[in-house]
Amino acid sequence: MQIRTLTDIVEGQLLNTPSISFITQINTDPMKIHDGDLFLSNNLDDIKLAIENGAFAIIFDVDNIDYDSIDNEIAWIKVIDLDNALLRLTRFLLSHKEIKSYYCDIVSFDILKLVLVNKKSIQFLSGNIMHDINNLKDIENDTILVSSSRLFMNAIQPLSKHIEYQEYKVDNLIIKSMFTTTFSYDGEYYNSLRIPYLYINHLISIVNFINSIDTLEYELSNIRKLKHFRPIFIDNDYNIVEFGKSNRFIIASEYQNISNIEISFIKKMYGFAKISIISEFKDDISLYNHIKICDFNCLYIVGKSRDELESILIDKKEEQLKLF
Repeated sequence: MQIRTLTDIVEGQLLNTPSISFITQINTDPMKIHDGDLFLSNNLDDIKLAIENGAFAIIFDVDNIDYDSIDNEIAWIKVIDLDNALLRLTRFLLSHKEIKSYYCDIVSFDILKLVLVNKKSIQFLSGNIMHDINNLKDIENDTILVSSSRLFMNAIQPLSKHIEYQEYKVDNLIIKSMFTTTFSYDGEYYNSLRIPYLYINHLISIVNFINSIDTLEYELSNIRKLKHFRPIFIDNDYNIVEFGKSNRFIIASEYQNISNIEISFIKKMYGFAKISIISEFKDDISLYNHIKICDFNCLYIVGKSRDELESILIDKKEEQLKLF
């Protein structure tokens, strides 16, 4: 790509008159730079390393880089916002590809990642362009892009489609517990799936999406690993035990909108039990101490992921054991 074209795409300002006129690849990792690459960063040490490794152009958005004293032979392009520049560049690159792109809510996104069998033709995007560019810069035609961020997908692929979940009519519904559901849909029998009734419409939407694309297949055995509404069972000493081996469990979510929905579901399905909610805590220690003084069958924690909560329970328990 010509430097002038690159500057126009990112709406940047070429600050010097470089001796080079083109770039070959895009990179945000200075260790992976090759001769002729474009490097995007505001980190001066990374920029210097990228130049040592052969970068032909630097895009940045800060004011404190003395490019004249570093290397005036390469192209220095200043932009208003680095992420926005990379989004514009990605959108330009994808416009020349024959790809399909979709977005959906985070629950559906995570279900799709778990149940999809052949992942080679689909690229899951985090919504962080600095991370995702490494998966997008050399993307092949016919690749399917999926993200949980509508704004992100519309920024790089304006015609992205919505994998929209809706209320589906199911038969033979048996809600065995808050965490296990049996039902039939469209001639298929789903027996004792480890997924709450709350999320079966998300699951059906994803199954329908996969079935609509000839190259995709699914397998539901991994649905038990879905992090949303996945309980951590603990004993009276706050040790983590196997699923269903205690009458006390904790559920957590870092997403406020999901927390509100899940808490309402718990109160509806489990209203006869002792339910406690923790939504404010200073740090991991205060959270752990708060858990220990709660009287509950079900404890819901707002603002922590399940993985984070599991680490807290294990780490704080080990720290206390070392004191004795």
